[in-house]
Amino acid sequence: PRSKPRSGMARSVMQTRYAHLLKPAATAQVFDGELLDVKKIPLPDDDEIKEGEVLVAIELAALCGSDLHTINGVRKGPVPTILGHEIVGKVVKFHGTIKASNGDTLQEGDRITWAVAVSCGTCDACVMYELPQKCEKLFKYGHATTNDGSGLNGGFSSHILLNAGTHIVKIPDGVSNAAVISANCAFATVQCAIDRIPRLKRMDTVVIQGAGMLGLYASAVFTEKLGIPNVFCIDVNEERLAQVSKFGGKGVLADEVADKIPENSADIVLELTGVKGVVPQGIKILRPGGVYGFIGAVHPNSELTGVTSEQIIRKCLVVIGTHNYRPQDLDDAVEFVRDFQATFPFGDLVSPPVPLVDLKDVLDKGEHKKWVRLSVTPMVEAEPA
Repeated sequence: PRSKPRSGMARSVMQTRYAHLLKPAATAQVFDGELLDVKKIPLPDDDEIKEGEVLVAIELAALCGSDLHTINGVRKGPVPTILGHEIVGKVVKFHGTIKASNGDTLQEGDRITWAVAVSCGTCDACVMYELPQKCEKLFKYGHATTNDGSGLNGGFSSHILLNAGTHIVKIPDGVSNAAVISANCAFATVQCAIDRIPRLKRMDTVVIQGAGMLGLYASAVFTEKLGIPNVFCIDVNEERLAQVSKFGGKGVLADEVADKIPENSADIVLELTGVKGVVPQGIKILRPGGVYGFIGAVHPNSELTGVTSEQIIRKCLVVIGTHNYRPQDLDDAVEFVRDFQATFPFGDLVSPPVPLVDLKDVLDKGEHKKWVRLSVTPMVEAEPA
């Protein structure tokens, strides 16, 4: 016999009990000590989006070096999490009136990126130290657990929910996703590091250790923005060094440094490799009174050897560490890409988008090593960046 139709009350109870299964869901790659299979996470309803929050549909994300360190176990972070913090997306919905960094009121459909860190704006780090990235109540996209808020906190997902107070930057028309994808991590960090370097009386020679995304962007800024005539970029990878001239610098193989860069010749050295063993070389290259910027080795395996305090003291060196960046550095990075994308091929450093469902397999096979940056799309089939 046919079953009787359910009563209105019974249907209501069932809809309430299984409402989480009926809600639209985001597709996300969760990391829990290892990359898990792609899973579904419910999207927030309109009434669940709080004042100042923004739901974003992710168009493109990139695999940063720090993501790789986490995946490979070099650095530890809270889990489970959705990794990925270099992100571009479009506004889906929001609550309240929200201003982008240029003063425009945010609209649905706006293409945006945003600061990786959200700060309180009132603690000593934010106000007195002028280091909002060291805020006492700091929140970082791509680093928070899926138990925090909606759980949609990282870039390896179809959606992300931005917290109230996030520094949001509209992507200028004519700037491709691939060109600007690393602005809210690599590029902005380099902007911050360079801005914090004292302006020396002589600044005609800069040495960059590492020809990855940070090193190539730094080369472009030093040559184009600051007009430094001699910018050298050191790396062990010949394919990466082949890119250096396109970004204004001169590539030098690591085992040829002694022949091409004299000791005591550089005004500034930036460590952007993440490899602790390059530091003694950097100190030798620096001239007395030079500046050494530490940026790359943000992981526990960075205890220095082969370096003495005496070397630093006798040469009167200035050592500056830079971690993450301030909101204005992201603004500067996006503006630099906009102004010089015809001069420097930023987008060429980025791989064709890999579908999110294939990310784990691509990493397992080591295919990401073919590119300076691997890009990821939430689409089932990849589309042009």
